[in-house]
Amino acid sequence: MRLGARQTGFTIVELLIVIVIIGILAVIAIGAFSRAQDQARTATVQSDLKASAKQLEQAKADSGTYPATSAGLPASPNTSYQYAYNATADTFCLTGANGSSTYRVTSDNRTPVSGACPGHGVGGVPPITNLVTNPSLEANTSAGFGNNGAVASTYSTPSTTTAFGSRVYRRDFTGTATLSNVGPYVQIDTDPAQTNYMASVWIRVSKPMSYYIGAERRNSGGTNIGTLNSSNVALAANTWTRLTLSVPVIATMESFTFVIYSTSTSWAPGDWVEVDGLMVHEGTSLSAYADGNTSGWIWNGTTNLSTATGPAQ
Repeated sequence: MRLGARQTGFTIVELLIVIVIIGILAVIAIGAFSRAQDQARTATVQSDLKASAKQLEQAKADSGTYPATSAGLPASPNTSYQYAYNATADTFCLTGANGSSTYRVTSDNRTPVSGACPGHGVGGVPPITNLVTNPSLEANTSAGFGNNGAVASTYSTPSTTTAFGSRVYRRDFTGTATLSNVGPYVQIDTDPAQTNYMASVWIRVSKPMSYYIGAERRNSGGTNIGTLNSSNVALAANTWTRLTLSVPVIATMESFTFVIYSTSTSWAPGDWVEVDGLMVHEGTSLSAYADGNTSGWIWNGTTNLSTATGPAQ
């Protein structure tokens, strides 16, 4: 009797084992390649910063001061610079980024150090600016704010608990009142080259109630050309909650005013509202609250009473 030919080949289990091994090797190889890329980017940006620091020192030796801009500094194709020059002190801070690698050199330390200069972006991403002046009320002044409706409030009253810093805007109702705009309101001048702004504020209240942000977009004459409202947010008593609103820029828009509103208009003696951490910045992605007191950020003018710039949080 003739026997059939024996079949040879891989079993399913063997194939699965081979596939798993190949997958593990691929993960290892990809990880090693990624680390090698990161190391190459780091080496490149450090080399560029060292060369730039030497050029800046040579410029100072030639002219007596550091250059006011980073124009002409040596950089590899994928290296981007941010440069800050202080003319009064004749000092500089130069941030270089290549991919996710970010380093800096300064007039005091020309050896590259990991991280960006204060006020600069990280990883090649441009910094953002909080356009609200006196954003966490630390200046203890009403500068930069107004109040719609009957005034039954004080500005920057110290609070036992704040969202940021040591002060808040607090509105105490000492009598019966009927109003929905609990303030403060803030006017922001806009850039027509931008397409969107993000507005946000932290709020705490004495009793449960719903609140929202209203933004009135205005033209050069101050006329309202389109109002936007955020969704209503139900607030629990004595709990800090963030309200947010995206504000698209429209034709002829040159500013917008945003105000905090409550859905109820009935206020009784002893009611109060506290506001802190106001922020408006360009873009469509909401950043965590930041000001010039935040690590990596700088004030663009008077401390606690000006706009501030730094990396998105």
